Amino acid sequence: MKILGLNAYHADAAACLLIDGKIIAAAEEERFNRVKHSAGLPKNAIRYCLKEARLDLKDLDTVVVAHDPAANVTDEIFQILTGRPSYPPRLREKLDAVVRFKDIKKILEEEFYVSLEKDAPKIQSVEHLIAHLAGGFFGSGFEEAALLAVDGLGDLCSTMLGVGKGHDITIDTKIQYPHSIAVFYQMVSQYLGFDAFGDGGKVMGLAACGEPTLTDQMIEICRPQEDGLFELDLAYFTHHRRGLDMSWDGPVPVLEKIYSEKMLDEFGAPRRKSEPIEKRHQDMAASLQRVLEMNLIHLLKKAHQAHPTERVVLAGGTTTNCVALSKIREQSPFTDIYIQPVPSDAGTALGAALWVDRCQEKNQSPFSLPHVYFGPGFDSEDVEAELKSRKQPYYRGDDVIEQAATLLAEGRVIGWFQGRMEYGPRALGNRSLLADPRSPEMPRMVNRRVKYRDEFRPFGASILLEFAKEYFDDAHPSPFMLDCFRVRKDRLREIPAVTHVDGSCRAHTVDEESNPRYRQLLLAFYKLTGVPLLLNTSLNENEPIVCTPDEAIHCYRTTRMDAIVMEDVLVKSARLS
Repeated sequence: MKILGLNAYHADAAACLLIDGKIIAAAEEERFNRVKHSAGLPKNAIRYCLKEARLDLKDLDTVVVAHDPAANVTDEIFQILTGRPSYPPRLREKLDAVVRFKDIKKILEEEFYVSLEKDAPKIQSVEHLIAHLAGGFFGSGFEEAALLAVDGLGDLCSTMLGVGKGHDITIDTKIQYPHSIAVFYQMVSQYLGFDAFGDGGKVMGLAACGEPTLTDQMIEICRPQEDGLFELDLAYFTHHRRGLDMSWDGPVPVLEKIYSEKMLDEFGAPRRKSEPIEKRHQDMAASLQRVLEMNLIHLLKKAHQAHPTERVVLAGGTTTNCVALSKIREQSPFTDIYIQPVPSDAGTALGAALWVDRCQEKNQSPFSLPHVYFGPGFDSEDVEAELKSRKQPYYRGDDVIEQAATLLAEGRVIGWFQGRMEYGPRALGNRSLLADPRSPEMPRMVNRRVKYRDEFRPFGASILLEFAKEYFDDAHPSPFMLDCFRVRKDRLREIPAVTHVDGSCRAHTVDEESNPRYRQLLLAFYKLTGVPLLLNTSLNENEPIVCTPDEAIHCYRTTRMDAIVMEDVLVKSARLS
C-alpha cells in the first residue's frame, strides 16, 4: 500500500510517503523553497518523496490531505453569518476552500503534468487535529492511550480529547472556533511585539526572564472551566468578529493582529518590534507561560477522568512548547507520556498517512519511530563535487570526527552535515551547528558569528544518553529534543552555554541506534574534555535548516563559523590552517 500524506495550504506544508506501513521519505516544503513555515502545496516535498521511492503520482494508492475544510463548516458559517460584519466575502472564501479541496486531484494533475485515473490514486482528507493525533498514537507503540491534541484552529477545531485503541481513534470532546489556547498565546505574543508566524518559541524563552506577576489577569483571558475545558474572554480578541485572517495560499503564512482595544485598556500600549524589552514584557511572557501550563494540566486531568489509563499521547503545535511539557511531566495524572515527534503542522503529513494505513487499511505490521531522519541525504562524493565547483579547499579523511572534536574542544564553532535531513523543527545532529557548552561566552559568540538571535533565547544541547541523569534532574530519553530538564546544581558551572537563566536545558539524547555517527563525535569530545554533551542548534542563519551540500557551503561561507564537516569532508577557515 503506497500512501502519500500531505499537509497542504497550511503552515509548515509537508509530504510523507508510506509504503506498506514503512516511512520511505518525509520533508517540509520550506527545506526546498527556502521560505520559513512555507504554506501552499508542498510540490517540491512531493517530488522528493516520489523520487526517493522511484514512483510517479499515478503509482500511488492514496493521497491523503491533513485538512478537511468541510469539517465543522456548519459551525463556521453560522459564526460568519452571526458574528462578522464582513460575512459575504468570508463566506465565499470558506465555500471556495471546500470546493478547492474537492478538486485536489485536478491541482495535482496540473502541477505534475500527469493524467490520473478516476480512482488511482484515491484522494482523501482527514481532519487536521485527527492527523496530529494519528501521528502521535500510531508512532507511540501504545496499544491503548488517552489522546489530547492542542493546536491553533485547524479545520475550526483547536482541541480534541479522545482515546486510541488498537487501530481506532475515538474523539470524545472538541473545542471549536473561536476558543483556542494557541490563539491566546499568539495574541499575547503579538502584543509583546512577536508577531511573525512561529514566534511563540521566542516568547517561551523570554518567559524565563520574568516573574508571573500578571497570572490573575492572564487567567481572565483564558479561563479553565469546571467541566475540565477552557474558554477565552473574547473581549480581548478580534478574530471572532473579523475572522482569523491567515493567508495560506502564498508561500508565507501571515496572521493579522488579533488583540482588541481591551488589551490596550488593560495593559497599556503594545510593544513594537523595534522597542526594547522591559521588565513588564518579561513578566507578561512569564504569566502567559504559566497560564498555558495551567490550562494544559487542566485538560490532562479531564482526559484522565474520561480515560483513566497510565498512558497519554500529546499532539498539536502547542506541544512544541518544551517548557510546558516539563511541567506536564511533573504534574500530569498520567505516568507514561508520549509526544508526537514532529509536533508542528508538518507532522500531520505523517499522521494523515498513518490514519489511512492504520484506521482504514487496518495494517497490523509493527510500526515505530526511533528517529526522524527521512529527508534528502548526500554522500562525500556529492560534497566533494560541490566544493570543487566552488574551488573551495577541503580535507577528506577517516579522522574528520576526531578533528571536529578537537576544534570544538578549542572553542571553535562548527557546522555538522551528515546523512538524511531531519523531518520536523529540530536539528538532531544531521544538520546542526555545534559548539563547546563549557564557555559562558559561547552563546554570544554563536549569535554574533552565525545565528543573530535574541540574546534571551537559549541554545539546546545534545548529550550521550547514558550520561543524561548525571547532568539533568528527572532525565529520560529525549531523542527528538522536545523536553526541558533542570540542570543538576553540581553541573551548572560545567555547562553554562546550554543552561537557561532559570536553570533549565532543552536536551537531545543520542544513542547508538538513532545516530551512531553523531554519537561518535560526542564520544570524541567527551574523551578530550570529560563533558559528554555539545551545544546544538540548527545549521542555518535566519532561513530554514540547510538541506543540500550547496546550502551548507553557502551558510559556512556567508557566516563566520570556523569550520564545517560534511560527511567525511572537513572545510576549515584559513585562519585555522
